[in-house]
Amino acid sequence: MAKKSKKNILIVTPEPPCPLIHSGLIWLWSLASLLKDRYDFSLVSFSPSGLDPLVAAAQRLKLQTVFKEVRWVPRRHLSGRDLWLNYHERRVGDSEDFLSLGEAIQGLLKPGEIDLVHLDHVQMLPCLRYVRSVPVLLAEHDIGNLRLTSGPIPANQREPWGKRISQALSQYLYYWASVRRLRGMAFLGRADFLWFRRHRRLCPFSRKSPLAVVPMGVDIDGFPFREAEPKDRFMNIVFTGNYEHLPNVEGVLYFLKDIWPKVLARQPNARFWIVGANPPPVIRCFQSPNVRVTDRVEDVRPFLRSAHVFVAPIRSGYGMKGKILEAMAIGVPVVTTPRVLSAWGRDAESVVCRGSTANRFAEHVITLLADPADRREMAQRARRWVERTSSWARSAESLDRLYSDCLKNY
Repeated sequence: MAKKSKKNILIVTPEPPCPLIHSGLIWLWSLASLLKDRYDFSLVSFSPSGLDPLVAAAQRLKLQTVFKEVRWVPRRHLSGRDLWLNYHERRVGDSEDFLSLGEAIQGLLKPGEIDLVHLDHVQMLPCLRYVRSVPVLLAEHDIGNLRLTSGPIPANQREPWGKRISQALSQYLYYWASVRRLRGMAFLGRADFLWFRRHRRLCPFSRKSPLAVVPMGVDIDGFPFREAEPKDRFMNIVFTGNYEHLPNVEGVLYFLKDIWPKVLARQPNARFWIVGANPPPVIRCFQSPNVRVTDRVEDVRPFLRSAHVFVAPIRSGYGMKGKILEAMAIGVPVVTTPRVLSAWGRDAESVVCRGSTANRFAEHVITLLADPADRREMAQRARRWVERTSSWARSAESLDRLYSDCLKNY
């Protein structure tokens, strides 16, 4: 039998990386696109819901430029929020949706056809039951859901703390029981990597199994530095995100309730743009002349080009926030929290403003809105930092080494 020229990698993900509506999908698409000449990729995913058939066909064609085989499974019973919060529950793993996904996976796992399975996101851990005799790698996008003080926000904020802690502990135990079956892990953020390395003694995860940080990057050419700020009677403050990711919801509500009133009192012409898919009613109810809420947009760049300040008031979750890299690349000064900065370390503190409290956060935003020269100087520093540290080619090399190590050690 002729030796295969390239290894075959099956990527299993909650949603296909088309359209690129949030950072996790951009991460997957960008790296697979860069590595497709070294590996043959196949994709199994839940299908996007509610798509026009022509749009779905166009998306499939685009995916097939990177993935040699694409299999979509309808998600009829489980919501994205249900997957995020409850992937550890037996009812989720035993659902018809996951049974169908498992059949698609097993249909591709013919002897000698797949060399490595890449589970993209912790939500896909229930798929482990369908993989035998093939090494499995997990891409951990955000390990914050394992920390009892910074886990996902419960769908019902009025649930008693006892129930919330019980759910978190159940998730915690399920996670470590699953991790021991893995042969490698990729982390999008440095803080995630360090936390896992400190706690890996909690399970028999082999010390020979490789771990690596494979950070978010940014398309430097696709997000060119703007030459001038917009001329607008409003001073635009922008946040972008997908609001099925609950730390984004918590962050926006924190900004609206604790920070925004302070900013608006000092800058009455300020306007806050909440951009991205699936904003829940608890956010939409803030819609006003000074607070604008969009739904999913095809391109965030027009909103970033119109911004005077970008805010990332995230206080829960970890991971690596691609939205911030995009803002810095295009030339928008950023105000964020210590939690977000932990993904990069102290190196990033010189190029963004760090708001550790609501008052400090508001003061940074107010100061930047009042000083165009300060905004320009910070934007230029941030652009240089992104060019130096955040290329996709650099991240692709890290993932390539991790794939090679997983295959070599199996």
